[in-house]
Amino acid sequence: MDRQPTEPSAFSHFLSTNRSAEPDYVVHGPGGDVIAAKWHRPASRTAKEVVLAQDTVMYHVGGSTSVAKFVDGRCIGTRSHHGSVTVSPRDERSEWIRGGVCEVMHVYIAPSLKLRYADENLACSAAPEIDPIFAVHDPWLQGYFVMLQSEFETFGGSGKCPDALLLTQSIELLIR
Repeated sequence: MDRQPTEPSAFSHFLSTNRSAEPDYVVHGPGGDVIAAKWHRPASRTAKEVVLAQDTVMYHVGGSTSVAKFVDGRCIGTRSHHGSVTVSPRDERSEWIRGGVCEVMHVYIAPSLKLRYADENLACSAAPEIDPIFAVHDPWLQGYFVMLQSEFETFGGSGKCPDALLLTQSIELLIR
């Protein structure tokens, strides 16, 4: 099992800090766990002071670009542009200030996926750590998330659950 009882899922953490607003959609993996979600995050100030069960990769779809991230009281960045990608490691304690509603897609990466990737592709026995990044513009990542969003919204519209096949088949590309 990936998580300890004291480690809430990244999805449940974001749900609890989203002022009772449900995500636009949720993508479930083969085991039923949430592996992705699309959110409208409200203007607010939130803190992540716990270790989560997964790392979170965030794609800024639209809305406010007034997003600031603080780690250990130090400002990491203040503008998240549409199409940018942010990575929040599961153990990073951070504070976020959003100046308006921000539309964002999350992909949650379980430690077991990183470990499997390491076992199959790297000469090490430990799962690689994912470095934090804030609002990075990367054409490959932007293309990847546009493709995921298109897939989820095309095949998961009208209240249906989006199909996780594309994400589960390509997650190693994202980890790499």
